[in-house]
Amino acid sequence: MLDKPLLTTIGSFLDKCDSQVRNDIIERLTELQTGKQEIKAYKFIDEATLNDITLIV
Repeated sequence: MLDKPLLTTIGSFLDKCDSQVRNDIIERLTELQTGKQEIKAYKFIDEATLNDITLIV
C-alpha cells in the first residue's frame, strides 16, 4: 500500500505529483502531441462512481 498518493488534484488541475509519474505523463503527452502514439481507451472514475467500484486484491 502507498504511504502517500502518487498525485493529487484540485478540481481538474494537477496539484502535487510524484516525480517519476510526472516524467511519465510528460513523455506520454509529448508522444501524443507529435503523433508518435495514438490515444488509448480509458476509464474515468469520479466521486459519483467511486463507491460502485469493486477492488480485486
